[in-house]
Amino acid sequence: MAQADIGFLSRLESLGDNCELGFVLRKAKYERGGLFRWTITPVDKLIGFLENPEKDLFCWDCLVPYGPGMVLDLSSGFSFHSQMRSEKNDQGVLEYVAAEAERAKLFEIEKSKIEYLKEGFLKRLRAPVGSIYMIKANNGIDPQHIRKLSALLDSYSSRHVLVEVSDKCDDFKEKSQNTLVDSGSHFSAKISRFAPYVAANDVCYSDWEQLIFQLQNCVKISERLGEVPKAA
Repeated sequence: MAQADIGFLSRLESLGDNCELGFVLRKAKYERGGLFRWTITPVDKLIGFLENPEKDLFCWDCLVPYGPGMVLDLSSGFSFHSQMRSEKNDQGVLEYVAAEAERAKLFEIEKSKIEYLKEGFLKRLRAPVGSIYMIKANNGIDPQHIRKLSALLDSYSSRHVLVEVSDKCDDFKEKSQNTLVDSGSHFSAKISRFAPYVAANDVCYSDWEQLIFQLQNCVKISERLGEVPKAA
């Protein structure tokens, strides 16, 4: 993946629904943390969070094993990567590996990190300058949810831009210059495929690189953010 403009990458914020964009940014050598960069975020739960962002996340009593290296926050509906690892027991049910005392120490470290990332997310959300919020879901997103997300972001700042990324664009290569579309309430973009959920790092980096290039050079988005795009 070609080196992208770090200043522009800093304006991108992942809303999920999994870690794919996180790997894209890592490939571009941009490692700034983000609340949802490495998080599984069902869209309806994301809407609920944006409607009530002061609600606490990652509470001890609400966490259950979700995968060998993930926990599910039952309160928010988000799944976070965690060192509180789990394995399946004889009945095939996930159970924590470490004892409660050891998990409690790990929890305190991870809770502090998530609180820090949440504070940064809310600061960006409420800032007068615009950011580009990107969301994708391998199974697609209900148009009503996209409109709701767009309205919520706009309620924080009219300069924010929502970009919904879709896959399964069979003619992507032939129409690669027209994959970013102003849909009114948000921008729609297409790539040829998403990484599977079981291997979120199996990314089509060339497609994402092209998409980021288009975002950076989109006049409408730059005007919305209050910036002038760099020359191609």
